Amino acid sequence: SGTFSDWIVYTNYPNHNPLISFDGWQGFQVVDGAGYIEINGFVIQGNRANVTLEEALNQPGGCNNPNGNIDPKYCGNGIQTHGLSSFSLGYPHHIRIANNLIYDCCGAGISSTQSDYLTIENNTIYNNGWYTLFGSSGIVLWQNWNYDNNLTDYRMIIQNNRLFGNMNFVPW
Repeated sequence: SGTFSDWIVYTNYPNHNPLISFDGWQGFQVVDGAGYIEINGFVIQGNRANVTLEEALNQPGGCNNPNGNIDPKYCGNGIQTHGLSSFSLGYPHHIRIANNLIYDCCGAGISSTQSDYLTIENNTIYNNGWYTLFGSSGIVLWQNWNYDNNLTDYRMIIQNNRLFGNMNFVPW
């Protein structure tokens, strides 16, 4: 984690567009207890081009095939903040996701689970969520969490993003 005055920033080198291509659970993951993290200026490409709708409809854990283990190649998120593992570590907080191009993720483009103080801005997010059995979309915030009981500030900010083509083809 970073601190209030010293954030950890993952960013592109000026005038470069690094590509993160993945077929697992996520391209970037911010885990339990991490805070003051910024992810800025990446191109993140999911696994959608390598999956067919027929395969996705019959994936393990889905309606047509409830047996077996869920396979991340059908459900991976571009960027995920994830606070489900252990309350003792705390949940992700003070996260900024900005100026990224995120596309073709079988799960969400950006997904937040049990997180707080999240800013998502100036991203282009498209063609995500198609093949997951979790009902994802371009941006998903699930079970937001209260980091410090501050009831006066805006804590979850989503602004100036461009989203299109995010949809679900798999029942959930």
